[in-house]
Amino acid sequence: TYANKFQPDLVGLFSWAMWDQRDVEIWERNKHWCEDALGFNITQSNTILDFISAIKMHCGPSHMDNMDFFDFYNKETCLFNLMLNGWNEFNEVVLFDDAVKPCEVYFERTSSSLKIINICDL
Repeated sequence: TYANKFQPDLVGLFSWAMWDQRDVEIWERNKHWCEDALGFNITQSNTILDFISAIKMHCGPSHMDNMDFFDFYNKETCLFNLMLNGWNEFNEVVLFDDAVKPCEVYFERTSSSLKIINICDL
């Protein structure tokens, strides 16, 4: 699989299904099923509210309502804008999803890359 070739140092969950801490707690109790299937540990679990806060802080507009977020951002544009603005310390971020258009972007300013892979193409 791609994940076996990639050998990530850190794997985090980026899911529109996790709105708040309650959803994270449910995920944490059940994530072992995914970890066993994938063959590595998932160490970070961010919520939609985490990403909305990060977008407001790094990309704007800061006055955006939480529900307005979905009018402006999808998974791809959210990650793209955050990485463009130096949101994380990672050199490479890979998004696996079944509802994305595959692409790969290198950000010279931050020396990082974003790879988006549609799992239906694997």
